[in-house]
Amino acid sequence: PDGGHVALTTRGSVTVHRVADGAARSYPTPRGARVSALDLDDAGSLTLGFDNGSAARHHPRSRTARTHPATTPHAVTALRVASDGSLAIGHADGLLRLLAPHAPARELMGEGPVEAITAALDGALFRGPRAAPWVDLSSGARHDVRAGHLDAITALALTADGRTVVTASRDRTLRVWDVATGEVRLTLEGHTSPVVALALSPDGRRAYSCGERDGLRAWDLGPGDERPLPA
Repeated sequence: PDGGHVALTTRGSVTVHRVADGAARSYPTPRGARVSALDLDDAGSLTLGFDNGSAARHHPRSRTARTHPATTPHAVTALRVASDGSLAIGHADGLLRLLAPHAPARELMGEGPVEAITAALDGALFRGPRAAPWVDLSSGARHDVRAGHLDAITALALTADGRTVVTASRDRTLRVWDVATGEVRLTLEGHTSPVVALALSPDGRRAYSCGERDGLRAWDLGPGDERPLPA
């Protein structure tokens, strides 16, 4: 973030280079796993996400990594570390995990892409609240009783105070989550193609997103305002 470090991934390791003097340090990666996302903070702590769904955080002064085991076999597609050490991890099946230093981990939604869910409609008929999406066979309309994403999380961002996480997804939406409660505060709709990039303003009041085919949009994250603003 400060432009002082560069991280390079290779098979079996990740090397962090300090730009000022060229000093480098390598971090091993699990055998058979490929790095699919990473975050490097100002202090030089490196957090890695892998294609097997797990994650690990390396502190520059420690030789051991804190490992976050996989709870889904789907790859980590985005992750961010807050200033208090909290970690937000997004997965290819739409699952969002929030990991706080002194609190139990929370998993928020994420049942996989709609296309995979609708292949098993018989089972979906008997699922309860927060279950998978279902399809109205007469109209073809898709309905989702969850608050979470229907497809892979492509990017996520944390506000500076660590209280809010914003996620972008291939389901064409952005979601604004309250970290304390795990609830979705806003659902931002307007993209006509999968959202592939996301950033927040320094004050955390606006989000900027880019669709795969429909360009850049700016969003006001104030309560109740879900309209795209001029980019």
